Amino acid sequence: KKGEAWVTIMTNLNVAAVASLAEISMVIISEGCSPDEGLVQKARSAGVCLFGSEKSTYGVICDIYEAFGEEKA
Repeated sequence: KKGEAWVTIMTNLNVAAVASLAEISMVIISEGCSPDEGLVQKARSAGVCLFGSEKSTYGVICDIYEAFGEEKA
């Protein structure tokens, strides 16, 4: 949904394209994965914020749930 975050281990430029089409404003790349340069450039041009975490995808989602509660998770 518009304005939500997407947590993924995918790191190719298609991530930015899908996020842009879905109006997702933030992508969190989990499990220590690094975005490729194409993704960084595409995200920048599409206005999609990229963040990274060493935590597992599940761990990131648990942290979001704890921070924002059931209403936002």
